[in-house]
Amino acid sequence: RISLLMQPAKSAADHSTIMHYESLLRLADEKGEVIPAVVYTPMSKRLGLGTDFDRVMIAEVLARLASKRYGEIPVAVNLFPSSLQNKDFIDWMCAELAKVPEAASRLLVEVSEYGVAENVDALREFTKRVLQYGTRVGLDHFGRGFSSFGYLSTLKLDYIKIDGSYVRGILENKDNQFFVESVIKVAHGLDVKVFAVSVETDAEWNLLVGLGLDGLQGYGVG
Repeated sequence: RISLLMQPAKSAADHSTIMHYESLLRLADEKGEVIPAVVYTPMSKRLGLGTDFDRVMIAEVLARLASKRYGEIPVAVNLFPSSLQNKDFIDWMCAELAKVPEAASRLLVEVSEYGVAENVDALREFTKRVLQYGTRVGLDHFGRGFSSFGYLSTLKLDYIKIDGSYVRGILENKDNQFFVESVIKVAHGLDVKVFAVSVETDAEWNLLVGLGLDGLQGYGVG
């Protein structure tokens, strides 16, 4: 009942260059109808099944990367924050990464900022462990639970993705433009790439590229 959709994140400098795919999990009910993520995600959290979903995702994406299904393009997987604090899951994941070193080096792991803001130590330790296998870590939904840039300097992140709420309506919203520009300056100073998500139009693409982003993602991108 589980399937994956791949959405490309493209280079800001070149509309055709795919920097990575983000793997989006879709779950079907017994009739084959798709259950929206806004329904199954909170339900899986409530039932303590987040880590089980993450195991399925990691195993499937690693198998696809090992078979070169997407060539050399990396694939990002979103993990539940609870998985970062689950030692059994992390031990299992590291064992899986060790089996397929080439695939492991093309795996990206994303975690929502609002899910780890209260436990940065867990993210730091997780990042340290998976980096041994060449797996890089990014922060998703950056700015939704925004507190400060302080902890960014203590994490070995590969990239951050600015929350879509700052991108929607950005053409008319000077405050959001300023926020995005500020995030880019700080992140680049830490050698961290910055992506914008929920990009829908060419006008948004052009504005965001002008602000200095590294990549973009959304229905207007692919």
